[in-house]
Amino acid sequence: MTAVHDRLPRWRHTARTRRLPCRSCQGTCRAPHISGHREGHEPLVCAALLCRHPRESSRGLTATGDQRPWPEAAASRSDPAAVSHELDATRAEAPTADDAAPLPRRGLLDRDWQKALVVLLTLLAGVALFWVVWQVVSPILHTLVLFALAAVLAFALSGPVDMLNRRVGNRLLAIVAVYLLVGIVVVGGIIVLAGPFVREVQTTLGQYGVETDLDQLKAQAATAIERGGTDVLKNLVGTLAEVGGMILDVVLALVISLYLLVDGPRFGERSLAIIPSQHRAKALFLQDNVSRVLGGYLRGQLTLALIIGVLAGVGTALLGLPYAVVLGVLAGLFELVPMFGPILS
Repeated sequence: MTAVHDRLPRWRHTARTRRLPCRSCQGTCRAPHISGHREGHEPLVCAALLCRHPRESSRGLTATGDQRPWPEAAASRSDPAAVSHELDATRAEAPTADDAAPLPRRGLLDRDWQKALVVLLTLLAGVALFWVVWQVVSPILHTLVLFALAAVLAFALSGPVDMLNRRVGNRLLAIVAVYLLVGIVVVGGIIVLAGPFVREVQTTLGQYGVETDLDQLKAQAATAIERGGTDVLKNLVGTLAEVGGMILDVVLALVISLYLLVDGPRFGERSLAIIPSQHRAKALFLQDNVSRVLGGYLRGQLTLALIIGVLAGVGTALLGLPYAVVLGVLAGLFELVPMFGPILS
């Protein structure tokens, strides 16, 4: 008995344990048994609850079902071979995890209803939160869009500005030079592409029966003004107001991006001053990485859009396909769309 129990795992219990034969299983249990505080007190129950025999059999009922007093049962287990045989038989008869009784159907249904209720409440909370945020943001949505466009433009131009600033030593001069260069490129591209683009659009619309002659359009506009001058003037004023608003938005976005480029480093330093000193290094590291990665991504996307637009326009022109300029412009614009943009372009 002692040799067999020495090979068994040691269990930790708050109560005092002794390696004595269990009165329920007569030593066939693999775990030590909790005993009383007095020396030699008989164990009450298995410490690991591995004994599968009923509590009522603790008065001398052995694992084989024979009614024998405690000393005789203990003596019959003194042979190590017999004890090992008893242990193997008990392990073979012990229930496994696969034999565990399944949960009642009512409990499973209750769990499913609880999960469905949690999902439904989460969706309702998300919808309510979105509605509240929209109610707060909608009045200032136009302003937020302007700031977002300005921030995107500032991030895209921060790399060239920093590079030129390291060369000339004047950040304001570097910003002005970069803006002038970008303006020349954009205006020159519009001037070069506007004529062919308009002609191709006129040709395309003419194929579908849409009038595109400027003289005829002027005559039709004069006739419409004579017939319903008030309504036409109202529509014309509304259209001009929308166009003026778009131009003003572009100018405001350029001005905001200019301020972000000029005072961006100073604003970053003041923001870091608010952060506790023990976390300032991590915040600076995060700021530098976000600025570098986001700015690089935007510059890369703009560069890819320009290259793909030029290649698409030149390629279609060389192949003799119609609407080469339109296809090039569309390919460049679609390239700016994430994920599906390259496929569409």
